[in-house]
Amino acid sequence: MRQINAINVGWEMDRRFPVPPKVKHDPEQVPQAIQHRENALPYFLLADQGKQILTYDEVTPDIAAPIVAAMLRALHVKADDVGDLLGGFVASLPVPNPYRPAEVTSATLVMACLKLIASSKFVPKPVELLEACRETIVMRRVAWNYFDDLAERILEYDAVLLEFCPIEWPRPYVQQEYQTTLTRILELHEISTDDPESSFGRALSRAEGVLRQACRSQKPIATANNVS
Repeated sequence: MRQINAINVGWEMDRRFPVPPKVKHDPEQVPQAIQHRENALPYFLLADQGKQILTYDEVTPDIAAPIVAAMLRALHVKADDVGDLLGGFVASLPVPNPYRPAEVTSATLVMACLKLIASSKFVPKPVELLEACRETIVMRRVAWNYFDDLAERILEYDAVLLEFCPIEWPRPYVQQEYQTTLTRILELHEISTDDPESSFGRALSRAEGVLRQACRSQKPIATANNVS
């Protein structure tokens, strides 16, 4: 499942590549924005896509039952006993309420079941499934927060350079590997720009104009490295 892979990747990256620090939207922050963006930009699409993959899907009893049944069969529970045990397991799972939605998703439930299959010598109890779900819920929360924070940081750095250092801003985007990244970043900048007539809104419009002209003429975008 894509969600399970995203949870594992986000969990691991949170340990290996901490989210870089915030910067103020200020011209004095340009040197820090250049350095932090350079380090983090290769991970932007991973973070942006990870957020989209980890959408919340409420696990109803109808969804949970076949997942838990598959776990019980993998633990060699007799077919006649699966039905008897199933109700207790499904009932043990937290359910949404009007004040706080449950965080058990299909992915976290599958991960919890796989954990019990790998670690249990005997058929686990419903409370053990609940505890395993709590652990995988934490993993999902950490992964989503990591993807969200990392993508937001990169957008912050990019916005500082776009407005206050336009000659430096397009430097990575002249590389073919960052064309998809550029398209997505500009899309998110547009979404977040409340006032197109603000200084940032005008900087964004200028940048898009330069990019469109470069595409039509197939000329390289001017950067600090190629401007004479």
